[in-house]
Amino acid sequence: MTASVFTQEIIRTDIDPSELHAIAKKSATSIFLKIKEREKSIREAKDAAKNAAAIKTGMFRWGNTDDKVDATAAALVKTNAALAEMNDLIQESIKFTCTSIQFAQVMHKTMDHLMVSGFKDAHGNIQQLAGESKEFVQLILDEAEDFVSKQLAIEEKHAELQARLTQKEQIDVDQTRRLEQLQSLLEYKNTLDDRQEKAIQILFDFVKQKDQLDKDQSELIQELFRKVQLWKLSLGLSILSIIVSAAIFSLTYLR
Repeated sequence: MTASVFTQEIIRTDIDPSELHAIAKKSATSIFLKIKEREKSIREAKDAAKNAAAIKTGMFRWGNTDDKVDATAAALVKTNAALAEMNDLIQESIKFTCTSIQFAQVMHKTMDHLMVSGFKDAHGNIQQLAGESKEFVQLILDEAEDFVSKQLAIEEKHAELQARLTQKEQIDVDQTRRLEQLQSLLEYKNTLDDRQEKAIQILFDFVKQKDQLDKDQSELIQELFRKVQLWKLSLGLSILSIIVSAAIFSLTYLR
């Protein structure tokens, strides 16, 4: 089977749908033809087994016993070989068919159609698979269907996980933005706190200066008051001295 050649074509990600269907039809026909060949080998093995079973043995046919044993063994070997080849072909076909979801879906549809309508051999003749061969094809179809189902479930889970990751990334972005905003607010608050502390310190210094000024002014007022009192006392004494002097002068004049 030329599965590896077709696989290289399927791996292309930019393959056109019409080209994909053409490859699927060519591949399915190739699989069917090879199954047809294995079908012939299995039929020949069955015929050999029937012929071996038909060999008569008995009291007067001692020589046939060995012939029957040999024929039966040969038929068994041929049957096992034919079935092994068919099994290998089916496994190869399953592996090839399940290259991707898209190809498995197209191959499933194509093989299902060829099983009903038939397929052309190298000479252009329409061929049909026997009942047992169709059962082998059904194995491929079942595996393709199961593969598609599982892959779609995986893709759905992957999409769900991707959506959650995207949501988480958005949450992380939002949280980062909020943290940055909070940091800015904290820095602004710290700036305000510094300004308030400086304003309080200035106010405190002003109060201290005012207290000192009030104290100095109070001391100055007390000193002025003391000087005024002394001045009043001195003035009073001066007036008293003048009065006394005037009195003495008057008394002297009156004599």
